[in-house]
Amino acid sequence: MTEETNNQEEKNPRVTEETDGEEPKKRSLQPLLWVIFIAIIILAFPETVMLLFIGMLPTFVAFIIDRSPQKYLTCCVCAMNVTGVFPGIHELWTTQNNIALALKIVTNIFDLSLMYLSAAMGWFIYSIVPPIIRIFIKIIGQQRINLLRGQQQNLTYEWGKDVANIIISKDIEKKSNSNQQNNEIKEKPNIAQSSAGR
Repeated sequence: MTEETNNQEEKNPRVTEETDGEEPKKRSLQPLLWVIFIAIIILAFPETVMLLFIGMLPTFVAFIIDRSPQKYLTCCVCAMNVTGVFPGIHELWTTQNNIALALKIVTNIFDLSLMYLSAAMGWFIYSIVPPIIRIFIKIIGQQRINLLRGQQQNLTYEWGKDVANIIISKDIEKKSNSNQQNNEIKEKPNIAQSSAGR
């Protein structure tokens, strides 16, 4: 049994080395596959790509400006920008579907303003909605605090003020214990440094 397990252990590193060798190959092929895929789309649907590129410029700008890891600004602008570009794409796909019509849609001031104003609406939503939600959360939290204070007053009325004093004294004891532990943790490195210095 031990010989079999040793043989299996010897084989496993080889398998992991082979899989590690395959992963970089796959990673190196991914950009090439993306380039081929995008090139096929551009060649197959040049009018749609042109319309999307020009219409979605605010989304590209938002992506460059947005430094947050979640990319909330980009998502918000992109969602509204797509709604503005969609009527142009619908007109393109349901009628002639050629580059001349795509150029006509892109150069039409009303279609272009619809695309960019919808993106501006997404930017507006991103800048206005979070502060409003923050205010609502603050109001709800304050109402919760008031409710808990009312319940606390009812409890002190039923059980007396000694109950509140017991809770306060326990909180003070917990804080003092945590402060002592923190001081001990801070003192230990100092002791270690002094012993190392000697």
